[in-house]
Amino acid sequence: MDSKKKKTLEELMKADMTEVEEAPEEERKEKEKPDKERILGYWLWPVVIVTVLLVLGISILGYKALTKNTAKEKEATKSQTTKPLANKPTTVYVDATGGLNLRQSASQTATEIAVVPDGTSLVIITTSGDWYEVDYNGQTGWVSKDFTSPNAP
Repeated sequence: MDSKKKKTLEELMKADMTEVEEAPEEERKEKEKPDKERILGYWLWPVVIVTVLLVLGISILGYKALTKNTAKEKEATKSQTTKPLANKPTTVYVDATGGLNLRQSASQTATEIAVVPDGTSLVIITTSGDWYEVDYNGQTGWVSKDFTSPNAP
């Protein structure tokens, strides 16, 4: 074999070897790309799902806690409601110059049923905190204790 052909053959072999060496590197990079995307997909969805479940769980627990407190408050209000004692008067008189609002419930924001004139006697049915449940002209409603007096005007 002459030296020129030998040199050309060696160059061709080197070129083939370089391509062979470079090819697996490029293929490996191409294969790694989908693996990274696949791994991201494998981890991303479970993380999203767990996060959503945690948020929902915390929301549900918060709702239950709020409703439990509301139920406790209602029970506390019920326990405050008592019938008048025997030694307290069962009749009170309105002590409000412009009259006193008779309300549907024991709350300053409750709907007004009527205005009871100053000096009117009211029969106490029950009490709740600072409120009396009274009977006025056949209507039952609530009045504030602050605007009543046990003494006739």
